[in-house]
Amino acid sequence: MNAFAHKPTGRVISIPGIPTVYDHENVPQVAPISGSLVEEIASCYEKAAIEHVRENWLEKPLGCVLYPIGPLSTSDSSVRAGDDPLKVGPGEEQSPKALAIEFLDMMREKCGEKSVIYMSFGSIFWPSDEDKLWAVIEEILASGTPLILAHPSPFMKPIAEDKLRFIKEHPLATEFEWAPQETILSHPATGWFISHGGWNSTQEVFAYRVPQIFWLFGGDQPYNSLVISDNHKAGFELINVRTGENGTKPVYRFKDLPDSQQPTFTVDAVRDEVRGLLAKLKGAEGQEKRKNFQKLGAAFLEGWSKDGEARASMEKFLKKYID
Repeated sequence: MNAFAHKPTGRVISIPGIPTVYDHENVPQVAPISGSLVEEIASCYEKAAIEHVRENWLEKPLGCVLYPIGPLSTSDSSVRAGDDPLKVGPGEEQSPKALAIEFLDMMREKCGEKSVIYMSFGSIFWPSDEDKLWAVIEEILASGTPLILAHPSPFMKPIAEDKLRFIKEHPLATEFEWAPQETILSHPATGWFISHGGWNSTQEVFAYRVPQIFWLFGGDQPYNSLVISDNHKAGFELINVRTGENGTKPVYRFKDLPDSQQPTFTVDAVRDEVRGLLAKLKGAEGQEKRKNFQKLGAAFLEGWSKDGEARASMEKFLKKYID
């Protein structure tokens, strides 16, 4: 797993249960922070990798037992039983939460359920190439797809006044500096989440069953995208948005394709990719990936339920070493 934590040299990385990549694909963006992290979570999430560790690193060679106790998050039943993220309390009439609900209710009425794309890169990350960012935003809105843009990152440059006005005045768009993410994800109008793919956001989308469109920066994000988009066929990844010396190097999954089908990482290529993606979202492939994501989310969050794997593994561990 430490293969992810070194300076890229172009070598091929093969991890059991994970699609093969070049090492530079783990640095897909020019980003303000760097570093890599690969985690073992739960068998339903990364079964082949866990089985490989169990068979080849622990049980057979060392006689050690592996106890998968992830995810370290709430169970599906407790999410359903928790506070309603869509409930607006006294004094919240003009809060970001109330404004988000107002916009989402309006889009649900106008465009239907699961029609809105929510775009946020967390509290740190922000695309270094803003031409690519606005190309994505413009193509989404030109297609008639509603959009919520969140921009809390301290590393972003101030949004140009004309761009901010474009979002604020567009009938299908709204923006927040700090967005009420759980409120947005839990609303029936929200259909897809353009995200950096960090682990906190990934756990939230599992809870609310909103599949991701990955716009990766680094860390654990490329790994999460490979697991969800490639292994489970439960999400999409934007490729041409990659930037920088490492991000614009060859992509392993395309190595056997002709030059005419290789990503070029230009703004025009981003526009073409987004147009194709939007067609997929509204077609059979989007429906299939949404269905797969719903199944994965349900299995993932059931880990701590009464008969869940995480609970059972923890009980076995405690019985062996504590009782």
